[in-house]
Amino acid sequence: MLDELEPLIKEREQVADVVVTPSSATVKPGASLQFSAKVNFTDNQTVTWSVFGNSETGTIINDTGLLTVDDDEAVGTVLTVTAVSDEDDTKSASATVTVIAPDAVPITSVEVTVTTPEINASPAAAVTINTTPANFTAGAVTWTRTDGGTMDSTFLGGTEYKATVTLTADANYTFPTEGITATFNGVTVTPTANTGSTITIERVFTTSDKTVIGIAIQTQPTNLSYTHGGTLDLSGLVVTLTYNDSTTANVAFADFGTRGISTSPANGTTLIYLTHNTPVTVSVNGQSATTNNLTVNPAQITSAAIFITAPVKGAIGATTPTTTSTDFITGGITWTPSLSDSRFFADTEYTASVTLIRESSNYSFTDISPDAVTVNGNVATITDNAGLSITLSYTFPATSVALININAEPAASTTLKQGSITASNTLSVTATVDGGATPSYQWYSNTTASNTGGSSISGETSATFNISTSLTADTYYYYCVVGANLGAVSVPSNVATVVVEAAASYTVGGEGPGGGIIFYHNPEGFLVEGYGNEGDPGYFPGYTAYYLEVALANTTDSEWRGSDTGIVEIPAITTWVSAPDANQLTDSIGKGRRDTQIIVAFYGASNTTNAAYRASKYKVTPESDYDDWFLPSLGELNLLDEQRFLAGIIISGDFWSSSQSTGLGAWALYFGGGNRFANNKFLSYSVRAIRAF
Repeated sequence: MLDELEPLIKEREQVADVVVTPSSATVKPGASLQFSAKVNFTDNQTVTWSVFGNSETGTIINDTGLLTVDDDEAVGTVLTVTAVSDEDDTKSASATVTVIAPDAVPITSVEVTVTTPEINASPAAAVTINTTPANFTAGAVTWTRTDGGTMDSTFLGGTEYKATVTLTADANYTFPTEGITATFNGVTVTPTANTGSTITIERVFTTSDKTVIGIAIQTQPTNLSYTHGGTLDLSGLVVTLTYNDSTTANVAFADFGTRGISTSPANGTTLIYLTHNTPVTVSVNGQSATTNNLTVNPAQITSAAIFITAPVKGAIGATTPTTTSTDFITGGITWTPSLSDSRFFADTEYTASVTLIRESSNYSFTDISPDAVTVNGNVATITDNAGLSITLSYTFPATSVALININAEPAASTTLKQGSITASNTLSVTATVDGGATPSYQWYSNTTASNTGGSSISGETSATFNISTSLTADTYYYYCVVGANLGAVSVPSNVATVVVEAAASYTVGGEGPGGGIIFYHNPEGFLVEGYGNEGDPGYFPGYTAYYLEVALANTTDSEWRGSDTGIVEIPAITTWVSAPDANQLTDSIGKGRRDTQIIVAFYGASNTTNAAYRASKYKVTPESDYDDWFLPSLGELNLLDEQRFLAGIIISGDFWSSSQSTGLGAWALYFGGGNRFANNKFLSYSVRAIRAF
């Protein structure tokens, strides 16, 4: 039985055929396609795959039947894919594969540049593609004017131009309708006329403003002839402008302003004979052209009016006249007679002389009438006419008389005590002078009660007269003569009578006029040295004194220098580096008051704690009229020590003097032993004020 079936079994084991799926197909470059093979009538389904007809080595099929087409395989290539049975290699099947075009790639960005329009440059057709890779080409640029004007061979200035460029996509590339970015010379633009394969892009450029590079006179002004003082009129003037883009334009004078055109001289200028016999220069943008010469004829001066401030007593004389004319200029005023300190005297007739000079050669005085020259509206006298200038004079009415008025007379009668006369004993006068004059004063003494025939007192030339502190008992007569400059007539004051009574009889140990105790008497008198100049704070003149009196009590203990004050040497006061001898002590008598004022002034009014200041402010009672107390010199302090046992003088301890030793020290005296010593100025000692009379 088996033997009978064996042939049938062997027949059955032979492969009938192979079937490939798909049997035909299309594929794009770079794509893959899966094939399968069916071997009939066998369990062995393995096959060997192969591909034929390809031109690129990258087109292959693997053992599983996966066909991969090379990216560069040409479109239209027909490939044959074959499967051969591994069971029976006589059995195979094939499929046909056609390579078709891939899908078009979208171009999403394009960037191009063209040559930017420049004045006088020829429009360039070339387009530069800046996209990499480009995947498109660009046609030549087309230039048009946005104002519809005709394109010239070169670009004009100040003109808008539109550049149009058509871009064509490469094979297998397309321009999408959306999502494409187009850049034209760095500016994003919107594409137009998109067909997929082509797009159009446009950009507007504006050339720089054209500038004038040349100017010429086309038509001369209507009027070129004038008289000096006439007004320039440029009507009728026309110029031709040439621009840097080779265009030209004719511009009438009325339009010069809108074109930035200027003229020199300007339209409306008042013309001057000496200056304007020249062409008119027309300028714009650094270019200029000139008209024919102007003709300006000189003018005649037919009248001359000047104004001079009339003389007034005491007033400062005018130095220059004024005039409203522009035809001439004026020189300075010469006054006859001459002025005193630039001012007019009283009761004086003054003549003013002035030279008028033509403003320039544009004018002449040759034909001027004598009656046409005036000063303050009055006809003046022409003393010289040189054509180029004239000199005139005018005499003014006489000035009024200066008046001196004594407003306050000196006290008619003053009674004083010999030896008690102080700097506060004065006579004074108050006067005013009109006309701007400055008053002057001179005091006189006389032997009779008369304000004439007296003798002038040297140095007494102010409104206040200081009665001499050295007068002895007698009757004296004084008056002041008030004068002024500018011709004023001097006026004497009334007579002031000063009666000096005999000095009261004072004794050492008795009460002094200041309320203190007299501790020293010099029958021959001694000099109290003065301080400063009249008007200075603390000023007093020197005088002869006969007594010294001492305050009843000490002032506040004080530092010599005053608190918080630098310790320096004070110049011009009594100073001994070493202990003074008897002669030096005697010599310092009469210097304490002066030195006290120097110390006070040196330290300043704000330093009220130093010994000298406190001594100078001492008064026996607040109502006392005596304000001449002072810090005694060492010699004066020594005299006081010698009399310390007088009734009413209770004094002991260390006391400051106004005498200085060095920058650091000053002299003091110990009452109780007469010991004189120098010590630091910052130490605090007792202070006792004295006064001299």
